[in-house]
Amino acid sequence: AVQKTCPDPYAAPDSRGVDGWVSALPKGFGDGTHTVTVTGGESTPAGHDIDVYFLDSGCQVIGSAASSAADESGVIPGGTAYVLTNLYTGADVPFTLTATDAG
Repeated sequence: AVQKTCPDPYAAPDSRGVDGWVSALPKGFGDGTHTVTVTGGESTPAGHDIDVYFLDSGCQVIGSAASSAADESGVIPGGTAYVLTNLYTGADVPFTLTATDAG
């Protein structure tokens, strides 16, 4: 789905929102000095596992935060233009993505 819509993450593909979401970062946030935290909201009884992938302006993966934890956080790599929030396990889980200055 990312390749279908990148570099315009606002052009919603058929699968957008089913198992992933592409968010464009504000200018300046892909400088390697910002962090991202993605937390899931209400989950299914089995829980959820959200993974995060960092994409450059050409939609190539340049980093990730993908562990067995339910939610993810980490430093946004320099050169990041988009953040792909991927629902690795779970169903219909709302999430909150927060990007902040690491300093």
